Amino acid sequence: MKSIYSNITHRNDIITIMTTFATPIQYNDHLIQNLTKIALEDYFKAYHMQFYPDQDTSFMEYFIEIHSKQYEFCVPHTKLFEYGIMSDKLDSNNVKARLEKLKLKKDLHYLLQKVLEQHESGTKHRVIYMLKPKAFKKMLMRSGKNSKQDIDVEIYADYYLLLEEVNDDFKDYQNAYNRKIKDMSSHDTT
Repeated sequence: MKSIYSNITHRNDIITIMTTFATPIQYNDHLIQNLTKIALEDYFKAYHMQFYPDQDTSFMEYFIEIHSKQYEFCVPHTKLFEYGIMSDKLDSNNVKARLEKLKLKKDLHYLLQKVLEQHESGTKHRVIYMLKPKAFKKMLMRSGKNSKQDIDVEIYADYYLLLEEVNDDFKDYQNAYNRKIKDMSSHDTT
C-alpha cells in the first residue's frame, strides 16, 4: 500500500520540529506559541510519526477515501477479505452471518447486489454486499483473530484508539489556538 506520508512533504518543517517534543502537550504549546495553523490530517500524521511510529496505519488511505461517503453504500464486501476480517472469499454466506451477528441491517447498513458472471461451465450468480463506511468500520473494530487470517486485525482497534487520542489532543490544540488568536485580537483593539 502507498505510504500515508507521501503528501506531507509540504508540512515537513512541522514534522521535523515536532521530533524535539516529548509529549503532545509540548507539541501543541509549540504550535500555539508560533501561531501555526495545522489541519487535522497533517496533525494526525505528525502525531503518528512522533509518538507512535511503529503503529501500522498503512490502511488509512482507504479510510480517508471513504470518509466523505458516510451515507453511501460504497464499500464492497471484498474489502473484508483484503483487510483480513474474513478469510474464505468464496462464501458470501459467512459475510451475511457476520453482518447479522453485528446487528447490521439490510438497506440500512448494507445492500445486496446480484451479479451474473460468465464461466466456462456457464453463468453463475454471485452476491456482492455493499456496505456503508460505518458498517465496514464496525466490522473492523469487532473483528476477532483466527488462525486463517494473514493480518493481525488488532491493528484496527489500535488505530481507533490512536484516532480518539489524536482527536482529543487536536481539539485541545484548536481550542487553545483559537483562544490565543482571540486574545491577540482583543489586545489589538485596545
